[in-house]
Amino acid sequence: MKAGSLHQVALSVTNLESAVEFYQSILGLHLIAKFDAGPKLAFFDLGGPRLMLEESAESETNSVIYLCSEDLDQAEKELQSQGVEIVQAQHPIHHDADGLFGEAGETEFMMFIKDPSSNLIALAQRKQPTK
Repeated sequence: MKAGSLHQVALSVTNLESAVEFYQSILGLHLIAKFDAGPKLAFFDLGGPRLMLEESAESETNSVIYLCSEDLDQAEKELQSQGVEIVQAQHPIHHDADGLFGEAGETEFMMFIKDPSSNLIALAQRKQPTK
């Protein structure tokens, strides 16, 4: 058996409506579908894999979802202006001298935020060295 590519990531949220608003309006993700009957669920497109949000009385906050950002500087400004909780401002986490995770010489930067249910979200961008 050999598993294939990532299909879906699931997060528990305490309020589906506020979570959908956050992921759609704040993070700009495309909402695929939302179901209010039975288990309250929402599905977002992550460029192939899906993000599934499921409303639960208790949000499980032991997972982190990592999303790519094209411009962390701009994202940080926008998130601050919208009152999103920034747990940790962007910072370098790995200088990829050998190109293990992408182009050699790039540095990966991340910032961490929380959604309305206190799920931790990392936004990541690989940057070329400044000259």
